[in-house]
Formats: sequence, C-alpha cells, structure tokens
Amino acid sequence: MKKLLIKSHHLIITLAVVITIIIGVVLLLLNNSTEKEIVKDFNSQQLYLVKELSREIETYLINRVQLVEVLSTIPAFQNQDIKFISSEIDRFHAYETSNYVKTMSLYNSVGTIVYSSNKDIIGHKLGESEIFKWAKKPENKNKQYISSPIKLTGPSTDSIPHLHFVIAAPIYKSINKSGDTNPGKFIGVVTETLEFDKLLFSLISNYQSI
Repeated sequence: MKKLLIKSHHLIITLAVVITIIIGVVLLLLNNSTEKEIVKDFNSQQLYLVKELSREIETYLINRVQLVEVLSTIPAFQNQDIKFISSEIDRFHAYETSNYVKTMSLYNSVGTIVYSSNKDIIGHKLGESEIFKWAKKPENKNKQYISSPIKLTGPSTDSIPHLHFVIAAPIYKSINKSGDTNPGKFIGVVTETLEFDKLLFSLISNYQSI
C-alpha cells in the first residue's frame, strides 16, 4: 500500500509522545525483570525494543489514518446518506476492532454525531470540541488530525497507562469549477477512537514472548 504523506503536524507531535511513552514502558519492564536479566545486554535490548515498537506503532497509526481518509472521501458520506453510512461504519468497525479501534463516528456540519458504532453517543453535540473546530477550517481539508493522548482512569496496579487517541478527517463536498480554489462545502467529520493502551500491551507481550 502506498505510504500516506501526512500533512498534519499533529501526527508528528503525537508520534513523539508515543515514542516517549514506549521508552518509559520499556524501562519499566526492564526494571521489573530480575537483576540478571537487567544486566544482560541491557543497552542493546533497550535500543532494539524501542526501535521495533516505534516502527510498529508508526505503521499502525499510518494505517488508521489512511482508513479515516478513505472514509472521508466516500460520496455517500459527503451526501449524508445515513442508511449507507450506518452500514459502512458498522462494517468498517467490525473489521477494525481487531486493530484496537474502539469507536467510529460521523459528525454533521454543526458537530452533532449523526451515526456511531457506539450507539450511546449518537445525537451528542460536540460542535465546540477541539477536533470539530479544527475540521471546520478550510485550510485543513485533505488533512488528518490526531488528538493529544486521552488518559483514562484505570487500576493503580496497571503498568501501562490507559490511553486513547482520536483520529479525525474533515469531509468536504466539492463544488469547485475548473480552476476554482474554493475548498468546497464542509459536510462534517469522521473519527476513529483508538485503544492505544491495548495496542501497547499486545506489542510488549509479543516481544516478551520472543
């Protein structure tokens, strides 16, 4: 698959945050090992794990961003065909749950969630949210947004923080004529909420089993 060129600086910032989190988690795991395991190849193991985890997480985020971008360009989403949208979101979400996607949602042009894989939030009005305000700006057409990490409350004994991220892409319906630079009509926003803590736990568990 052709690698997506990420235009939004938010992704770069988020990846930096992610790598920092990884380093902390890896160090925690190493410190919880036996003294013999810590001493053995400490430096090389630490560097290897950080590089491999960072690479896998970057690939994971790029793939999720690509999917959200695809959804934002589907004509039925631009036309607000709710019947088609509901079936498509449910279909994509069923596939994406294995990729630690918790929720997929569609906002309309005023920030109301018109459909979501989480039926409890349909109808919520989020027009004042940071994501929606970003999406409405014409200069962000064809860009993607990744939120700052959302830390959730979990058991105090958990070694990995409970973190979620939201990826969003604005939906614009083209009304351009040839040579027109107008970005088109703002229709809404499509979002994915990622259970990043579960992804980290899975990746780290895989490396521990090697």
